Amino acid sequence: MTIVLTRPRQQQLVAAQGLESAFKAATAWPSDVRIDSFARLADYEPACQQEAGRRLRKDGLPALWKLAEEQSERYRQAAELLVG
Repeated sequence: MTIVLTRPRQQQLVAAQGLESAFKAATAWPSDVRIDSFARLADYEPACQQEAGRRLRKDGLPALWKLAEEQSERYRQAAELLVG
């Protein structure tokens, strides 16, 4: 997704499909989570996507990589709670 977002004239449909797939997966999450002020992944994921777009436009790819690391850690923690 990062590569596609940094080249907006190429493969725009793929980017939109990837973002939609991430939202669908978050919507299907079987339990509530506690991530920042969010109780559901379906609420957290769109906020993540908006923040990723903002950081990419403002500070470029290095800032997006840092954000992705932070967000992936939160997703990992949510998955660990689900499987116990």
